[in-house]
Amino acid sequence: MKKGQSILILFGIFVVLFAVIYFFEIKGGEEREKKSKLASQLFKAEKDSVNRLILTTENSHIVCEKKDSDWIITSPILTQGDAQSIESNLSSILNASIERQIADSAADLNLFGLLEPRGQVQIIINDGKHTTLMVGDENPTGTLIFVKYPEDRAVYTTNKSLWNYIDKKLFDLRDKKTMHFNVDEVRKITLTSRTKGTVRLEKISGKWQITAPVNLATNESEVKSLLSRLSNGTAKSFIDEKPTDLKKYGLMKPAIKINLEIGESLASTNFSVGDTAASDGGGFYAKEETRPPVFTIEKWTKDGLDKSAFDLQDKKVLGFDGEKADRIVWEIANQEYTAIRVDSLNWMVVAPETLQVDQNLMKRWLEALRDLSVDELETYQPQSLVKYGLDSPYLQLTLFDQKNTIGTILVGKEIAEKYCFKTAQYPHVYRIRKNTFDRIYKKPEDLKVKTVSANS
Repeated sequence: MKKGQSILILFGIFVVLFAVIYFFEIKGGEEREKKSKLASQLFKAEKDSVNRLILTTENSHIVCEKKDSDWIITSPILTQGDAQSIESNLSSILNASIERQIADSAADLNLFGLLEPRGQVQIIINDGKHTTLMVGDENPTGTLIFVKYPEDRAVYTTNKSLWNYIDKKLFDLRDKKTMHFNVDEVRKITLTSRTKGTVRLEKISGKWQITAPVNLATNESEVKSLLSRLSNGTAKSFIDEKPTDLKKYGLMKPAIKINLEIGESLASTNFSVGDTAASDGGGFYAKEETRPPVFTIEKWTKDGLDKSAFDLQDKKVLGFDGEKADRIVWEIANQEYTAIRVDSLNWMVVAPETLQVDQNLMKRWLEALRDLSVDELETYQPQSLVKYGLDSPYLQLTLFDQKNTIGTILVGKEIAEKYCFKTAQYPHVYRIRKNTFDRIYKKPEDLKVKTVSANS
């Protein structure tokens, strides 16, 4: 026999042996393990085949039914289920296994708390087959519980954790989301607050813009946070399933009302926050327009929704590219100064006198101007700038990019360690903190190169 033929024969034997080992030992072992596990399980069902879960205890009777990929609770009320919670609970129930059979005769079920069981669970699958399991007392060591099928005389034990998945309240399994919508499809937002007024926002070319009471760019992260609180927030408790009088919850004239316009059709949906729910466990009453129940939300959730235009606006006033600024003209107490960029790294003060600038100090000043944000809103519509000291500002500063103006800022009176502030672009008057002012208030001597004494 030739050497090549021997190698082929040996290779063929190897392939056959590998196939035998794989299909009998590995795959066969997996199948045997799966069958063994299934044999010990209390419920012989795959999760995807279950279309109804019924949990009964002394205090509740909850029926969950699967409709396509959704879960609906049909008892004790008809409401949307929390699919994630129900699926997780169902998985834990299906994973429960028999520890051992402790009796093959049910002559005295009182011994096991099964004559009048404290609860039961029913699993119904797509073909209509169902399994009912009754739950009795804990065993003497408190680690297991006694269980029994109604049609079977035997009594079994299983891990007592099973009871945690049966002893559920309606609140545990129902849909608790505060509002239902697709965040990416929201096109317009109208937020009306008793204390902060009305603000309107619109998504324009993929960016959120405030359109009332002013036209300003938003802080995108603030708007995303608002929408996230609405879509991901959860109810604290459910108070009234079918309210007949919203006035007693403060929901006829809510403290906060948020209207969303969604999709190309701009379909409208609302969410309202009413009065404090001090007599109902705390928080605030709330309601989604498309669902009947009144529920409560936590105070921090309510505070996260109670936003003014200023809360949502972009508070950066310049936000320029520091590499593009090439000239700064500023005036302090009627004295004007000018600094120019000499090259890509160096600046120099050129008026009223020439002064060499420390480039690190200049860099930090430019960064402070670039990142300058206002801290408080004084008014969007000032009647006069005189009361704020902005008619003749203490500090006025303009940044240039070649011949173009990047922006001009004006700082006026100091009031309670805050300075009145505005930009030349808008009439709006704000306040900035003293430490913010200190970062942008510079005289040429604050920027100059510090000479080192020969004796130092």
